[in-house]
Amino acid sequence: GGLCSSVAHTLLVPLDVVKTRLQTEPPGTYSGPLDCARSLAASEEGAAAFLQGAGATAFGYALAGACAFGLLEVFSRAINEAAGAGNSLFFSTPLLALASACATAFCAAVVCPFEAVRIGAVRNGASSLAAVQQIVADEGAAALYRGLGPILLKEVPFVVTKFVVFDRV
Repeated sequence: GGLCSSVAHTLLVPLDVVKTRLQTEPPGTYSGPLDCARSLAASEEGAAAFLQGAGATAFGYALAGACAFGLLEVFSRAINEAAGAGNSLFFSTPLLALASACATAFCAAVVCPFEAVRIGAVRNGASSLAAVQQIVADEGAAALYRGLGPILLKEVPFVVTKFVVFDRV
């Protein structure tokens, strides 16, 4: 799970770089995604600009992916045991959804600091190490979790749907 998650997310880093630049630069800096990509490629940073934050992304999603399936099993067993045998059979889909949400929330907490570092690296054109040092120095360690709410809103519905569909359909 960790390897697949890491590879999938890391391959998309160039798109994330363009998206983050479009979101963090002043309005009108770029006319759109293609203009942003051309500007990045032509900049001093060159093609390397498209890999900013790749290290944080690869590591963070390797951890989160490694946790996802194992934690789903841990939470499923604990929730089903708490519900009892009869309720576990009758409410199997909602209990699976609850276990999925719990596992995803944990994984989101794992990946959140790495996403903050990736965004900081892209925004400042810095390495992941420099970005984490700057974030902690400027805003404190809690700033690494500032994006947890949006990550939960994005990931929990997706992952719950994925596990329920894969397991029940």
